[in-house]
Amino acid sequence: MDPATLAVTAVSLVTGYLSRNRDELVDRVGDAMVDKLGGLYRWIRDRLRHQPAASAALDALEQAPQDARRQGAVEFALTQVVEADSGLADALAALIKEIEDGGAVTVTQIADAGAVALGGDVRLKGTYVAGRDLTVGSAPGQPGQVPPAPDPGDSAS
Repeated sequence: MDPATLAVTAVSLVTGYLSRNRDELVDRVGDAMVDKLGGLYRWIRDRLRHQPAASAALDALEQAPQDARRQGAVEFALTQVVEADSGLADALAALIKEIEDGGAVTVTQIADAGAVALGGDVRLKGTYVAGRDLTVGSAPGQPGQVPPAPDPGDSAS
């Protein structure tokens, strides 16, 4: 995994760990998994505590783990740390793999999540694209009507 993906994955795991009390977590994922999540959290804390801004970001995350801005601040700080040292990136990847292999926690990455348009036009390109509540092939203002194909002999198209 690249450093940013490692950081996002690690912070999302730690967020779940920080958001619940230990007994609730043990009931959901078991003692061994809670210990692994705690180990990941301590690993992150140990790496970020020497940088004042990163340490402050983690302190803020502890106070409000569900706050997306606080998560982003820790993700950014952690990305910088693992980008600077490939050994740390490998160690973080191993910790995440150990948690994934434990089976009680599922890590899912969503990539290339696109734009949202309200009353507008979105054009999606890529290998796989998907959307919701789509009308395909209709002219604006005429839902469900497919515009005629252009005439190949028409030079205006």
